[in-house]
Amino acid sequence: SSNGGAAQMLPAASKRTILTTAGTGAPPSALSFDATSLESSLPATTLALFGNNATDRANLINYLRGDRSLEARAGTSNPYRRRMLWDTTGTVTALGDFVHSVPLYHNGMVYAAANDGMLHAIDGRDGTAGGVEEFAFIPNAVFDNLHELAEPGYMHRYYVDGTPTITDAYLGSWKTVLAA
Repeated sequence: SSNGGAAQMLPAASKRTILTTAGTGAPPSALSFDATSLESSLPATTLALFGNNATDRANLINYLRGDRSLEARAGTSNPYRRRMLWDTTGTVTALGDFVHSVPLYHNGMVYAAANDGMLHAIDGRDGTAGGVEEFAFIPNAVFDNLHELAEPGYMHRYYVDGTPTITDAYLGSWKTVLAA
């Protein structure tokens, strides 16, 4: 996109569409990755991965969604890691790095797996919408370690780092599916 790319065009934390699953059912149903939805849908043992109480959990979930208000800065006692600059534009972004993932273009969308724990779907068209994240998906398999992304002493690790692929799968009937 001529607009600068997905890192600069990431929607505000509260405006992002981020989905996950509770991990049950066949197939599991989509669940919004926000504090209210997770509090009402996840078992207590899974919720504990995000904090000891509802406030702590909401703060971490909001940070993971891209909220920068509790990032550590000089003169503050804010608890979360300060995100790094991605490029020469001075943009600080919640978009994770793509180390081994090769983006996949399909039907006007770019799919890329990142080490922020998310598979991102980014509008791949030219024009004003190009480069904007349409949605992201967090597999519940990375829940155990997502809190590490917020730790001030964070050491890089690979979360959702595989290259996405599109294939056909029989799920009661034939469907085209995206996997990463």
